[in-house]
Amino acid sequence: MIELSYEPIFVWELGAGILEWNRGAEKLYGYSRSEALGRLSHELLRTVHPEGVDNFLNELKKNGYWSGEVRHISKDGTELVIASRQQLMESHGRRLVLETNRDITERKIEEGLLERYRLLSERSPDIIWFTDPNGNFVDVNQSAVETYGYSRDEFMSLNIRDIRHPDTLTQFDEQLVEANSHSVQFETVHVRKDGTLLPVEVKANSADFGDQRLIMAIVRNISERKQREKDLRESEERRQLAQEAGNVGVWDWDIVAGKIYWSETMWSFYGEEPKEINPDEAFWSEHLSDFDRERVTQKLRRVVESTEDRYRDEFRIVRNDGSMRWIEAIANISRDESRTRS
Repeated sequence: MIELSYEPIFVWELGAGILEWNRGAEKLYGYSRSEALGRLSHELLRTVHPEGVDNFLNELKKNGYWSGEVRHISKDGTELVIASRQQLMESHGRRLVLETNRDITERKIEEGLLERYRLLSERSPDIIWFTDPNGNFVDVNQSAVETYGYSRDEFMSLNIRDIRHPDTLTQFDEQLVEANSHSVQFETVHVRKDGTLLPVEVKANSADFGDQRLIMAIVRNISERKQREKDLRESEERRQLAQEAGNVGVWDWDIVAGKIYWSETMWSFYGEEPKEINPDEAFWSEHLSDFDRERVTQKLRRVVESTEDRYRDEFRIVRNDGSMRWIEAIANISRDESRTRS
């Protein structure tokens, strides 16, 4: 029966050597039956017990059995983590030990990797959590607890859907599929325990940890960034309103690149609709009044070629309908080693 088992099984006598050594043991440890018989198993496999060999033997003799994890070294020098079950038996006045072993090295490596992830996540200022493939929380770090207001135990009863804003759930299933298959990055909105909204950026990917597939997500609070973007939009809207109310046009001229930006109000001054063309110096010069063109262009060139940082002038322009308008132009000039911009 021992020989038919796929599991590594061998029999040894207390105070003596190995008496039986099956094919499963040959495959796992690399020693043939003839090499193993008669050898002390603890010496052959260089067994390391968590509490020492003496304590192991005392417990085995006292209870008649022992089970736990040990470390063995195979013939080729590979270190193995073994889940071992050992049963003490009496046979013809001899005290024999039936040892059944299972290689759990790969599982322990994966568990160690998961534990390292957890240790790193606890030290991270980012929100980090692990979920199963369905989105149920498996573990969260302290940053998640502090940010969302849920305890770890409360998180373990939740699914990611429970903290997503309802308006974002239409994208959830697709994002979960992508996280399960490879990796995904996206922005969304979460809801804290107290009901306040939390804009976040999520980076998630999946991996196998032992016999369990998990999704690890790094979640960053982007509230400040979103507020800055909102403030910028509002500022731009206020600037646009001020331009329209004050009849002020805005222009930007990258002289080296030859590119000019005109606001909508600037186009309206010239009686034109905003166009895809670049309103370059030649375009602008064509609209200058014949009375002002030479003076205005020379002054602008003189200021650009100088070290001055301010330009101001008044001139007349001729619109497409032939009407004339007076324009006051004011510009700040910025320079670096390669570019000049007004």
